[in-house]
Amino acid sequence: MGPTAYVFSRGRVASCVLQVHARRRGLAAPLTSSKSEARRDDYEPKAELAAWERQHGKLIDPSAFEREILPLIQNVPLSRLARASGLSLRYISQIRRGERVPHPRHWAAFRHISAI
Repeated sequence: MGPTAYVFSRGRVASCVLQVHARRRGLAAPLTSSKSEARRDDYEPKAELAAWERQHGKLIDPSAFEREILPLIQNVPLSRLARASGLSLRYISQIRRGERVPHPRHWAAFRHISAI
């Protein structure tokens, strides 16, 4: 094992030890107790998406986003867009560059944050 791997391994072990101590003191979230809980956590965003699509429909016109919203968010800081939408900074960056079109449920947040 090279020096870099050793340092990484030590850092990872130290991080795990700190997390265990924090959990014992009630300062960190407990670990999930089962795989079913982890699956439920993965399912919740899908359920939210399905509920949105039931209410608004699945019709998506990417050109509407590019025409109406993309120009509004060009000068808004990525961090503000991420906070408003709940999306990652990387995804927000791709959206603002015109590489990706977010799901329409996020469009209202972009409109709102650009008006502030």
